[in-house]
Amino acid sequence: MLVSFGALEGTRTPDLLVRRFFGFQKIFILYKLYIYGIILFQRCLLFMDLDCNILFSDLAKMWLERATIGVSYSYIKSLSSCVKRINHYIGCYPLSKIKPMAIDDMMYSLAAENPTTHKPSSKKTLSQTANIAYNIFEFAIDRELITLNPARNAKKRIPKNAPKKIVKAISIEQYDLILQVQNRMQAGAMIMLFAGLRKGELLALNWDDIHIDDI
Repeated sequence: MLVSFGALEGTRTPDLLVRRFFGFQKIFILYKLYIYGIILFQRCLLFMDLDCNILFSDLAKMWLERATIGVSYSYIKSLSSCVKRINHYIGCYPLSKIKPMAIDDMMYSLAAENPTTHKPSSKKTLSQTANIAYNIFEFAIDRELITLNPARNAKKRIPKNAPKKIVKAISIEQYDLILQVQNRMQAGAMIMLFAGLRKGELLALNWDDIHIDDI
C-alpha cells in the first residue's frame, strides 16, 4: 500500500510541530551554554594559575608602590632597602611556593650575615625585615592570592644574641672637618653639632624657634 507524502504530512498536527521546534531550540541553547561554560572555566583556571605563579618580587614591588605614598624620602629609602634584602632570599620564588621554612631560612641566614654589609645583622634590621615580610604577605592575603601568612612567626626566629645597632658619636677628626671644610651644608651641620639636633629636628626649624636675643 502506497502512502503519499502529503498524507504523512497531514498526520503531523500543528501542536507536534511546535513541540519539535522548541525542543530543537532548547537543545541549541543548552549546547551554547555548555560551550560558554567551558570557555569561562578555562579562563578562570588561567587567572588562578597566573595568581598562583606571581613572583614574590613582583608582589613586593606592588606593595612598595602603595606603602611609599605620602611618606618621607628617608622612609622610602629604608623600605626599599628592606624589600631588596628580602628579595635577595625569596624574590625569585612563586608566591604560592613560599612556606614558613623558607622564611625561617631567610631569617637565620640574615642573622648570620647581612648580604649588604657581610656582617651579622642587628636586631633592628632583623625586626624590620620580619615586619616588612609579614606586611607583604598580608597584602597578598587581602587580595586572596594566598590563605596563610608564611612570615607569621618570623619575629620568633630572631636570635637573642643578635647584635644591637650602636650609634657612635663623631670623632675629633670629623669634628674638625665640619669646622674647617667649606660646604653649602656647613651651617646646618654646625647647628646640629652645637645644638645637639637630629636631621629631622633641624629640617623642622622655623624662624620662630630661634631667639637670638636670648643667646
